[in-house]
Amino acid sequence: DKILTLACPRCGQAFVDFDGCLALTCRRVSCGCAFCGLCQLDCGKDAHAHVRQCPDNPALGYFCDEATFRRVQNERRKRKLLAYFDTLAGEHRRETLEDCTPELRDLGLDPAEFRARP
Repeated sequence: DKILTLACPRCGQAFVDFDGCLALTCRRVSCGCAFCGLCQLDCGKDAHAHVRQCPDNPALGYFCDEATFRRVQNERRKRKLLAYFDTLAGEHRRETLEDCTPELRDLGLDPAEFRARP
């Protein structure tokens, strides 16, 4: 869930609405964390400086369109999922992948990319 769900890096509050700005602020009143909408780095009180330098930011600007945002998020998810699945062996990996398959498909990710590699 932590890999598939975009969330505040400090409190874990999920976010679903992307309005184009990559410098995000957690809406949870008790949190207020400023973080990067691309890599989810906790930037303290202001994420703008990081966003312009984020290695995941293809245009190095403060804004991007939704298609770019989704593409970058799926690339990030894929990297993290591959690293996670590489820690699982045999049957555990297969069962975990089977459990995640509906969510992967909903996100536009191909479950076959996460099968065990020879």
